[in-house]
Amino acid sequence: MFFGLIISLVFIEIVLCILYPAPHVFTQGDPIVGVVFKPGDSGWYSAAPDGLRHKVIINSKGLRDKEYSYSKPDGIFRILIIGDSVTAGLAVPRKKLFTEVLEQKLNDMKNGNYEVTNAGVPVISVEEEIRQLLKT
Repeated sequence: MFFGLIISLVFIEIVLCILYPAPHVFTQGDPIVGVVFKPGDSGWYSAAPDGLRHKVIINSKGLRDKEYSYSKPDGIFRILIIGDSVTAGLAVPRKKLFTEVLEQKLNDMKNGNYEVTNAGVPVISVEEEIRQLLKT
């Protein structure tokens, strides 16, 4: 009887792990900023308010944005948005982030000369945002 109980509990644990996997952690510690995204990371964010899972891709520079080179092309005006979890927007698909919408609206109005970069990181404080700005 005891053996049957152990087998049942192990089975339930396996089923729960399959149905409710541990959330993906996109951040890591940083000695200067405190918390940053892991460069080149990707995974599914499943705690979205709509109950859906969203694919999250972190670029090679540790931003939840498309790839940008550090050197700015001539004629491009860049806007850097620094913020916390609201700016990072893990709960929404990247195309619906306010930084993406802003870039699209600016480029529709101003002939495509704007890049709006999302440098938001969840669980970051104002002090860490300032350190992030000074580091970049």
